[in-house]
Amino acid sequence: MSENKITHIVPLYNFQSDEESVKLNDRMCLRHVRLNELNHFKENVPFLEHAGTPSAMLLPHLKHVLEIQTESLLNALENANIAITALRLLKQGEVDFSYVFSLKNNEVFSIAGPKSEIILSTNPYFLKKKEIDDFTSMWKKLQNVKAEKTHLTFPLVQFNKGFEEKLDEDKIVDFMTTFESLIFHKERRTIQPAGKVIGIAIGMLLGKNEKERMKIKKTLTKAYEIRNAKVHGNLKKLMKHQKAVHEVSISVENNLRHVLKKFVEE
Repeated sequence: MSENKITHIVPLYNFQSDEESVKLNDRMCLRHVRLNELNHFKENVPFLEHAGTPSAMLLPHLKHVLEIQTESLLNALENANIAITALRLLKQGEVDFSYVFSLKNNEVFSIAGPKSEIILSTNPYFLKKKEIDDFTSMWKKLQNVKAEKTHLTFPLVQFNKGFEEKLDEDKIVDFMTTFESLIFHKERRTIQPAGKVIGIAIGMLLGKNEKERMKIKKTLTKAYEIRNAKVHGNLKKLMKHQKAVHEVSISVENNLRHVLKKFVEE
């Protein structure tokens, strides 16, 4: 950490890597947490109003942090969110952050958070060395979305919102809303039947053959039925799909991840 500069340290939960440090640019890196700063964080957390939340209690499990040099806390939060989005677009995993520790002269002078409640995940994120280049490439491309690809701003926010949900049916609602925004963003209204239309469009985009295209269409059509049942409070229809909800949620997330990556990279 540089003396006399404001440095923001963002602890990453449910995250590990076999790479000690990943430089994203001259003012930001993803690196292994140091023992002395981990102890420093633990000393500061008890003074927080929300110190009893899971995200605070998980500090001892931290392995990596984002280090961001900037005068602006808002800029640090924006860059942290972009890094999380890049990781989530790269592959599955429950990586997230909650607190941001702001330091000057190596002393914590401000703590922002918690952004969200974090739990110890059964699906942690592990970034391999061979994936570093893809991660940094995605991070760089996401920097330009706000200026050059404004139609992706809402879908990416909605994609991330899905990771904050606890229930699979709520994840499906957020992910299918993201698909609607991507497919119908230039239309005056949603084309019906929306689930089938989305399924056909995404199947054509991602499917390598007829079998894959039909599978994607079937999955997204079912997902839209679950979305409608949840949004309209139709418990009977929701219970009808209950056994399939978890599997459908995972499939929808993966399909959405591949679509968003294509749109960001094109």
